[in-house]
Amino acid sequence: NKILEAEGLIPPVRTCHAKSEELSEQFGEGVFDITHTRNALDHVSDPIKSIEEMLKVTKPGGKMIIRGYVNEGVTEAYQGYHQWNFGWEGEEFLIWRPFQKYHLGEVIGNRGEILRVPLSPTDPTEGKNPNKWYKVVIEPL
Repeated sequence: NKILEAEGLIPPVRTCHAKSEELSEQFGEGVFDITHTRNALDHVSDPIKSIEEMLKVTKPGGKMIIRGYVNEGVTEAYQGYHQWNFGWEGEEFLIWRPFQKYHLGEVIGNRGEILRVPLSPTDPTEGKNPNKWYKVVIEPL
């Protein structure tokens, strides 16, 4: 907020702190046209609950965008915040760590459509590392 004020900018919605596992408690259901997370879900204690909460707060017909590093838990040897892995296996998007595996399609069920979105070659991080990033868009129904 200090940077916005210093630049004389007034955003339509102010950024605020929220726990991803409690989004609907803080904001209500079906209130956002777009929800987005970038390189963060591998850091949360319950990414499945976080995704379900994103789905709850996103309006039907809106977009949920999930982006991050592929299998960051493995890459970082499950140290610190990196406790989960995310990535495509064939046509399935998986969320996993040792002894736990979730298929995003089963998590979402008939509540949304999962789209495999190509990475942007112009994005400064995705474009330089296309094999290290994933991007998923979910359209809630």
